Amino acid sequence: MDEHSIDLEIVGLLDEARRAEAVDARGRQRWLREQARECATFASALIDLAEARRAVVVETTAGRQHVGRVRAVGLDYCVVENTTGRLAAVVLDAVASVRTPGSDWPAPTTDRRLHAPSSFHAFLADLVADGQRASLGLGGQATTVTGRLWSLGVDVVTVKLDARESGLSACQLRAVTEVVTDGPGPAATR
Repeated sequence: MDEHSIDLEIVGLLDEARRAEAVDARGRQRWLREQARECATFASALIDLAEARRAVVVETTAGRQHVGRVRAVGLDYCVVENTTGRLAAVVLDAVASVRTPGSDWPAPTTDRRLHAPSSFHAFLADLVADGQRASLGLGGQATTVTGRLWSLGVDVVTVKLDARESGLSACQLRAVTEVVTDGPGPAATR
């Protein structure tokens, strides 16, 4: 065997090793992507949408739809802001689906953690402190309770009803699945 054929054989072996390494690398990348998809959470998908400022349609288990952009994601709720600045805070357990127009939104791929986690109760507390006017969606009901948020307790939110209904409505907090504000909402979401 001469030097030239030895060089060709070595080059061939190196090329074969590079091809095998490339195949292995693609296999590892596929496996890592699959692992990331398997660890994804609903909250992480919402965080991805919020960071991308994607337009979304959030549909609730009660059949209501909120169209806008995900503005914030808390421990147990998300906030969608529509084009007029109204906020809809929806308890995550009451979100049936989130859709985006187009097909360029990749599948959620991580279990993202919140940087400043807050709860739906804390969000409501801010609304009450601001004296915010809002509509409360109650689980499974087509109608809403609308008026000025009056007080918030451990498991109850009280609404001073609009003039046409007058009076107060005490709503069991675990029944409240969404809150739609008439204004920009608490400073924490701005």
